Amino acid sequence: MSLPSEVRSHQTVWIDAPGGRTAAVRYEMDGDRLVCFGDDGLGGLVTGTRITAGVRGLADGPLDAMFWVRVRDLDPQDVSIALLSDLVGDRPLGRTSEEVVRNLEEMRHSRRLVALEA
Repeated sequence: MSLPSEVRSHQTVWIDAPGGRTAAVRYEMDGDRLVCFGDDGLGGLVTGTRITAGVRGLADGPLDAMFWVRVRDLDPQDVSIALLSDLVGDRPLGRTSEEVVRNLEEMRHSRRLVALEA
């Protein structure tokens, strides 16, 4: 099973986490998986947890797609600096390219990185 095509035109996935809470999580596509930080809205979910996810155009709009994913922890070295930079988005990371790379490297090793896979 693969992820729905709608995930390619969004950056936020809405996760229905166990316990009845919903979390909005920013992601970037990496092949057939969604890569995101796992220490925010996905904190407490362990590798192998199966959860429902959805994407929508507006936060309170109708779902464009709803689907099942499994959480999988990633080795930080398996996440490229370019993908991590896209995941961080437009948040400033430094004034020089060296400072930006240093901050991304620090983030890569200090934050939990997970894949959401179909």
